[in-house]
Order: sequence, then structure tokens, then C-alpha cells
Amino acid sequence: MAKLVIAGNRSPIDYSKGKESNVAIGGVTQALVGCLTDDDVYVCISQGDDDPNRVDAVGEIPVSAGDYRFRMKKVFLDAQDYRRYYEGTANSFLWPLFHLNSAAYYEISPTFPRPRFDGNDFFTYSKVNGLVADAVLEAAGEDGVVWVQDYHLLLTPARVKEAKSKLRVGQFIHIPMFHPAIVDRYLSESGEAQECLHYLFDALLANDLLGFHIQDYVENFGAAFSKFFPSVHPEPTNEGLIIQLNEKRCHVEHFPIGVDVAGISQQAQEPLQVTLADGRRLEDIIKDDKERGRKLFVGVERSDYTKGLLERLFIIDKLLEAGMPVRYIGAMAISREQIDAYRELIAQVESTRNQLNQKWQPRCGYEPIIIDTQGLKPPQNYALLREADCVLMPLYEDGMNLVFQESILAKQFLPHDRRGFIAVGNCGAEKMAFRYGDQHGVVRIDPFDVSRSVDKICRTFQSQYNISDALIQHALQRDVNQWRDNFLKRLREIEIFPSKP
Repeated sequence: MAKLVIAGNRSPIDYSKGKESNVAIGGVTQALVGCLTDDDVYVCISQGDDDPNRVDAVGEIPVSAGDYRFRMKKVFLDAQDYRRYYEGTANSFLWPLFHLNSAAYYEISPTFPRPRFDGNDFFTYSKVNGLVADAVLEAAGEDGVVWVQDYHLLLTPARVKEAKSKLRVGQFIHIPMFHPAIVDRYLSESGEAQECLHYLFDALLANDLLGFHIQDYVENFGAAFSKFFPSVHPEPTNEGLIIQLNEKRCHVEHFPIGVDVAGISQQAQEPLQVTLADGRRLEDIIKDDKERGRKLFVGVERSDYTKGLLERLFIIDKLLEAGMPVRYIGAMAISREQIDAYRELIAQVESTRNQLNQKWQPRCGYEPIIIDTQGLKPPQNYALLREADCVLMPLYEDGMNLVFQESILAKQFLPHDRRGFIAVGNCGAEKMAFRYGDQHGVVRIDPFDVSRSVDKICRTFQSQYNISDALIQHALQRDVNQWRDNFLKRLREIEIFPSKP
């Protein structure tokens, strides 16, 4: 039986007929599978149509890819169950709700949807969490370690603990934690949603260790728990909180995630070589911009309404109105386009881009906004970030945002006066860098106050502030492998409660 089982929605590797295996290259996934051995198991939802043909006699897929050696146990869902679990509860209810940390964005943003609770979707979400728990239990011994990932599987730890109480079970939430005062009005209008969250919070307490990115989210969780269970008073500790209810006691602590520091540092000097869909070479466009004195603004994000994608374009519009010669190049990887809110967001971004280009191209003599939806993979994403005079990130709310750290590391080998700066909204990475301000190349902007954001950006160019050596050292110390090791070390040292024979 496995000594360590990791469970998550996303599969490290999916096998599809007629195609090479798709090995996930994200730093977080690399860190997770990097701690697994031949005897350990990664439980996940199947996304490859050839996955069923790969399983062995015990229902697992042995993986030997590069330096990785582990076993995968896939959970197979039909299309309707996957839609209700993933597109429904996980990403139409939990995702937008948990991002309501600083404001009720669905009330002030044209692209942020109102969280949508559906009882049938939640029934399926619960069923899928049970299937994942069953797979974990099949793989785990009686006293091993189980590490569950993220908001897709909030009910899985409770199902696992109910069956095998001696297992050490931890969960890390990769998204923000909502502030209870912000969601009060929404919950008061939706009794079903409030009952659902009460149930979810009770289930989360089955974890021996529950992790968030930053201390703010830990405190939000404690405040929300007290709201749902008024008789329970979270106990502060040096590490975070301890919350105890009946037969459950959970340590709630923060573990700031990082990036693949060594990998990014190795790739940060690779040349930019990107061909756009229309055949133009991105490196030629950027070279011409720099020769003509244009300021290059860059965004590298997936298409999500938490990222302030429209606000980026509004900022570029205002900068052009102010007379600054600028170009914005956005690498926008399309995601979750099966969900209405995401399709509508993509359509609005494309429409706004076209309108602004039609407005400014005759006056400027060039196309000021380029958005590429092919998606950039390493090292090209780092190469594009490296070239930016300003990495533009007017985020509404983001759990951490690894692009912030990647942007800093991508520029570490440039002279100080060529590093540019980051204009950033609300995210965990910005909060972790609270000691660093404009003079260090971190310019904090409000995505909903475009005029003031533009003023701050213009002043930063005038002051010639750039990313500092101190900020680079800060990013170099935020390694994803250290995050993984710190969480697992803490999980293994916590005393399981209650102690049972």
C-alpha cells in the first residue's frame, strides 16, 4: 500500500488515442509528482480517452516519465457527471464565491459572474468526491499520508477519515478564502448556498492540516467557521489556528506557494521565438517597438474573470489618450470555455481589443493591442515577460499568482535599468511582497480605478523605478519544492486527533 497518496482534479499525465502522452509541465504539478516514489500514488480525474486501456490489474497506471516514477489511479466520469462536478459546483459556485475576499465583484464588474448554486450539481460534486475518496482508500495503507489538492475535492478528506481514521490527511487550497462579511449579502439571499457551505466547512475540519497561501486566508477561514458554527472559537497558535468540533481537530495554517526557481532561472535567458497566428514574429514586433521608443506592456494569463483582462485594455486606452506610445501584448490562454461566463469574457475581450485597435491604429500607425490565444509555454512565456517594460496585472483577486514571481525571475539577469516593473492588483504574491513598493518595481494598482492606475504607471516611468535586486532575492526564496516539503513535514508531525487504537 502507498505511504503517500496525492489526490487532485488535474491529472499529471493523460493518454489519448493516437497522441503522445501529455505530460503536465506546470511547476506545481512537477513539485507534487517530484515527491512520489514507485510505491506512491497520484489519484486524479481521467481526461484521456486512452486512459482506460492503460490501467493494470489493480486499476493503476505505472508512470515512468523523465525523472518521475510513480503510479496513477484514475477516476472515470461520464460527461454529464464531469460537467456537473467541474463546470457546475466547482467552477460556477465555489470558484467565484471563494474569490470574494476584498469586494463583491459580481456587483461591480461587468465580467465577474454571480456565484451559482445548483442542488443537482452539488449532489454530483459530492458523488465525485466520494469516488475520489474510494480510490484514495484503495491505494492508501492504514497509517500513511494523504494530501488532497484544492477546492474541487472539499468533501474527499472527510470520506477518507471516516473509513481510515489513522491516516494523516491534509489539504491545500490553491485559491483565496472569501471574507465572510463580503459574502453575507449573497448568502442571506441563498439559503441553499448557506446550507451547502455549512456542510462543506464541517467536512473540511476532517483534515488534520488545512493549508492556505497566506495568513489573511487563514484568518478568513476562522472567521467564516465561527459564522457557521457560533459556538466554536478557533484557537490562535504560532502557526495559525486550531479548530476543534466534536471528534475533529484541524490545524489551519499558511504555506506560501512558489515556482520552479531552478527551472525558470535556467530558462530565463532563452531567446524569444514566437510566431503569431497571422504569421508575424513576436520578436520582430518587439524589436521594432523598442527602436521606436514605444513602451511594451505584457500580460501572461489564462482567460479568467479574476485576472482583470478587460481592465488591462482600458489602461492601455488611457495611456494612449495621455500621449504615451505603448503596445500591449497579451498571451491569453483560453480556459473553461464550456462555461458561459468564460465564453462571454473571451468575447468581450476580443470585442474590446478590436474596438480599441480600430480607434487607435489610424492615429498611431501601428496596432497597439495584440492578444495571442495560443498559450505560451516555457521558456517562451518567460522570454516575453523578460522583454516587458511593464508587466500589467490588474487582478481582482488571486490566491497567489505565480506569474508575479515568474516575471521577477525572468528579469534577474538583466541590468537594473532594463528590468521594468510590475503593475499589480490583488493577489497573494503581492501581499507576500508587502515590504517592496514602487522603488522596488512593485506598483500596486486598483483594477476598478483606471485613471488612478494610469497616473501611478506614468509616475513610475518618470521616476525610472525598476525591479530591484532585493525583490529578485525575495522571488528566489519562494520555491515550489520548499512549499511542498514544508507542508508534508508539518502534516507528518501533527498529532492525529482523537488518538484511536
